[in-house]
Amino acid sequence: MIRAHDQLLWVLVSIMPMLSRPAFGIESPPGCLASSPKDLLGCALKNSPEISLSEARTKRTDSLVTAAGQRPNPELDVQAYYGKLDGESQIQPQITLSHTFELGGKRSARIDNAEAKGYASEINYQKTLADTATQVVAAMYRLRQIKSEAEILQEAIDTFDKTIRRFKSKIALSPDNQASLKLFELAQSEHRLRQASLLQEQNSLESDLSFLCAADTETIGRSLPPVTKEWPKINVSSATDNSPGVRQARGELKLSDTELELARSEAWPNLKIGPSFQMQNEGKESVPFYGVVFTLPLPLYQRNEGGKALAVKDREIAERALEIVKAQSQRELKNAISVYDSSVHALSTYPPPSQEKKKEASIEDLFARGLISSASVIEMRRQLFEYAKSRNEQELKAIRLLWVIYSLQGKAASETP
Repeated sequence: MIRAHDQLLWVLVSIMPMLSRPAFGIESPPGCLASSPKDLLGCALKNSPEISLSEARTKRTDSLVTAAGQRPNPELDVQAYYGKLDGESQIQPQITLSHTFELGGKRSARIDNAEAKGYASEINYQKTLADTATQVVAAMYRLRQIKSEAEILQEAIDTFDKTIRRFKSKIALSPDNQASLKLFELAQSEHRLRQASLLQEQNSLESDLSFLCAADTETIGRSLPPVTKEWPKINVSSATDNSPGVRQARGELKLSDTELELARSEAWPNLKIGPSFQMQNEGKESVPFYGVVFTLPLPLYQRNEGGKALAVKDREIAERALEIVKAQSQRELKNAISVYDSSVHALSTYPPPSQEKKKEASIEDLFARGLISSASVIEMRRQLFEYAKSRNEQELKAIRLLWVIYSLQGKAASETP
């Protein structure tokens, strides 16, 4: 006979496979399956938490319009009067059903205001897309640069390590060799510290991209952009009407217009009208009375002049703000194009990395033959890294400016890195 605890154990063993399986129809969300910079950027625009939150806000527009279009519910007013007539108790009931009619276009003004708020949410969503695209593109390029810089540092560390081992393998070292050994050891330590800093930056960027794109480091690594060889030409006369800033200012103006219409509609009263029934007792007889009741506030003291004046001022401010934002966006675009062209020109003056590699091999060969000092080799390695770092800084500046220009043109989320 099976004991109770054995039965319980058997039940648990039986249901464990069922618990370990996913529920029917429920699947874990797929990750990012990117294999190119375009794919990785697409994953960010699809999976970024900030974009998802901003997109969710845009879906409130229909609910805002529905809420704004609601009509007031009818009101039921029931009154009963009690008294005595000729020593007999009398009760006179009165029932009124009132319907509210909003005059002055209040309902349409509320709907327009809700649509304007929805338009503002859509603009914020587009701005979040542009900001995220700019952030992700810059991170992808910088991550590729870090890998190339780390490779240069590792090559230098390997060269220093090989040279240090060659010095230490000698039975005796001259004072000059001892000084050279110390220089190489210090240079190796310096390059390892730089390598550690790059590794920290790499881990931070990979963490950011993994969070934004829902991708693992392997996927990110194979989706990084190559070195840019041909840079796009930007037209100086490009318009900024579709930039997030201009569209946001235009949305604020649209919202202020609806706020003004709403204030004007509030100057009109609401009319309440409906049927009324009253029962009056005449001795032992009850006489019904039917009628119509309406209520209309009289605008004798104010017609919302204060609210309308405030709305007019807000609209003037929004109109002025739109003019300022347009001018600022056009100025920012011209400045960005100017600096971008300067960076692209500077990049064109840098010699190709293959040429620097040949110089590196030639200098190391001269050192091995004892024709140049150890300081020359160390300085050559340091300059090679500084050259790559300087070139990468110019490239990253140009990339960021390019996406700033795309953002001012309203197409940052649609361009391909």
